Amino acid sequence: MFSYICDFNLRVSGREAEGYITRILREWPPLYDELPGVRGTLLLANAFALAGEYSYRWRVDLDSFETLQRIDDALKSEEQRWRKARAEWFETRAAVRARLLSHDSGAKEYCRERLPDREGLIHYILTYGTGGGGYKHPSSAN
Repeated sequence: MFSYICDFNLRVSGREAEGYITRILREWPPLYDELPGVRGTLLLANAFALAGEYSYRWRVDLDSFETLQRIDDALKSEEQRWRKARAEWFETRAAVRARLLSHDSGAKEYCRERLPDREGLIHYILTYGTGGGGYKHPSSAN
């Protein structure tokens, strides 16, 4: 399983940002759910700047790389709902950073779970870099 993670900021703030986020929370999940291989979606807001420089995180859980291609095809399509979503996205968003994560294990239906006690929970996302530098313990030899 994979997760497409898109961290982003908006060009707008206050009521305008709240209105946009509320609208995409109603519109985007049904669009993505129509695509074969999408396991679920989740939008997280950055509370108290604890998540870093981005205000929002959009997560889409996927079965495979082919699902990511389906999303790309849908985003580029001329279907009216996707065209509207795409136009609003490019007009409203500011900084964006995206990545694809591969899951070795974990809850495959995480984004679809609707547990009564899930509201208000803090979701932890653990990542690591493999770019060669890595962490070196101070006591390790060079």
